[in-house]
Amino acid sequence: MFLKKIGLALILLIAMQPCLCAQTAASSQQHHTTQRLYLRDGSYQQVTEYHLAGDHVHYYSAERAAWEDVPTEMVDLAKTQQWNAQRDQEADQKRAARAQEREAADGEVRKQLDAVQPEVAAELRLPEKGNFWGLDTFQGKVELVPMAQPVAEAQARERARAEAAAQAKSETRKQRNDKSQLAQNEATAKTYEANAAMQPPLAPDAKNAGNGAHNGDEVRLAGTLSRRGFHVQRPTFYIRADTLPGAKFVLIRMEQDLKHQQRFLAAPPAEALAGGSGKGFAAVQTEPMPGGKWLKLSMIADLPIGEYALVRILSAQQWDAHVWDFDIDPRAPENGEAVTAGNAGTRD
Repeated sequence: MFLKKIGLALILLIAMQPCLCAQTAASSQQHHTTQRLYLRDGSYQQVTEYHLAGDHVHYYSAERAAWEDVPTEMVDLAKTQQWNAQRDQEADQKRAARAQEREAADGEVRKQLDAVQPEVAAELRLPEKGNFWGLDTFQGKVELVPMAQPVAEAQARERARAEAAAQAKSETRKQRNDKSQLAQNEATAKTYEANAAMQPPLAPDAKNAGNGAHNGDEVRLAGTLSRRGFHVQRPTFYIRADTLPGAKFVLIRMEQDLKHQQRFLAAPPAEALAGGSGKGFAAVQTEPMPGGKWLKLSMIADLPIGEYALVRILSAQQWDAHVWDFDIDPRAPENGEAVTAGNAGTRD
């Protein structure tokens, strides 16, 4: 019985041999380009590969999908090698030309993308939405922090609360007092507040334009700490050029009023409005980025731990009281709205 089983296995193996050969040939044909095997009479065979085997040339016919042989004396090896080498050279040239075309097209796409969403760190571009961003590093991870004017955030929060109050008037007292509804209203207000960073900067007007020569002018912000904490001592900021064309900024150190739970900054002195640095204020370098769509704001020195405000200079005598606040604190928690590499596409 055992011998019968061995015999049956041998018969099956022999029967499968042509099939295995065909599969090997098909695989070889799939992984080789077509060449020409020239004969001395001027004709040629379309082959996928060939090699010398003693007094004959062993080749795989592309037309008949089978291995065949031809005497070496009938083959014009010099013409075969010359034609195939020339064909390979032409193919390489075409591939190189196509690669150049693709590279040029990709370069144009990158150029357009760099203008709209410049890369500010490895694999991190400025988001499609938003107008003012700060570059931070948290636990070795580079992040973009959306910058908003506290006045705009307060306006957005009040608008959300007003909408919730108007809606509550049409509901029953039980619904108005429902804790889940109050929590939902507060969450909506926070969403509005976060979206304030996605809006263009508030335009200065006579009411919020401070006079640098006036010592009585100051800006007060709610809370002793900013919502935006930077963990690096020299953050970089980016603002869309068309939102504040030709904007100039000065950095002001804010003071904390613990009694009233506020932060405040005094009017920038004339030296600050002239672009200088001194006690409590520092000049900010502003330069356009390639493409002209964004402005880059750079600090000229490391900043000590504390509270700060970026103030827009309107003229040699005036400044915009709509500021952008932040603090420097390596121990601060991560900014909840930060954007990292891979998720800097769009924001609602």
